[in-house]
Order: sequence, then structure tokens, then C-alpha cells
Amino acid sequence: RSAVSFRAGPAAFNVSGDYFFIDDGATTGGFDEREELTIAFYTQINDFWSASLRTRRDMTDNGGSLLHALQVKYEDECFVLIATAKRSFTRDADIEPSDRILFQFIFKNLGQTSTTAG
Repeated sequence: RSAVSFRAGPAAFNVSGDYFFIDDGATTGGFDEREELTIAFYTQINDFWSASLRTRRDMTDNGGSLLHALQVKYEDECFVLIATAKRSFTRDADIEPSDRILFQFIFKNLGQTSTTAG
């Protein structure tokens, strides 16, 4: 198993990434070889607003996109509001590609509640 991570840039705009590789002979559970790359871009727009964009790709011969996600976040001293849109491209026996939108509203001193669509 091999893994590498990086992060570069200031809070105003930074990029991060993760790469991992698992050889098919390295596992005993019968899993195939895996090679994935995740790249994320993050920006702190101002004191209250931030946004991020993330993508994850299967880097094997028959690979392709696994996930795309966009997140917008508002945070002040009382609460946090997060809106996330995700597109999953994963396809397996019972799993189909899907689109999801998640809204989270968090009271910093009370807890959180969330709802999802898709």
C-alpha cells in the first residue's frame, strides 16, 4: 500500500490532494488493485464565507470519475450553514451513480440538524 498527501497555499486559496495505491496482491480480502487520486480546491472568501470543490478519480486502466463535490459554507459566531452538492459515479452490484444535495444547519452551542435530497 502506498499513499501520498499534500496541501499548498494560503487560507485565501489552497489546493490539496491525496493519492493512494493498493496492489491486488497486498490484500487478503479478494479486493482488486486500487489507485485513486483526490484533488480539492478551497477558498476562504471573507470572514464568514468559504467554498470548496473536490474530485476523486479512479486511476486504474478502466477508471474514471468517482465523485465530484461542491460545498459552500457560512460561519459566524452563532451558527454554521453548509450546502453541499455531490455527484457519485460509483457503480457496483446494488450501487448506482447518484446526485445528492445536503443542507446542514449547525447551532454552535446547541447541536446540529441536516436534511438531504437526491
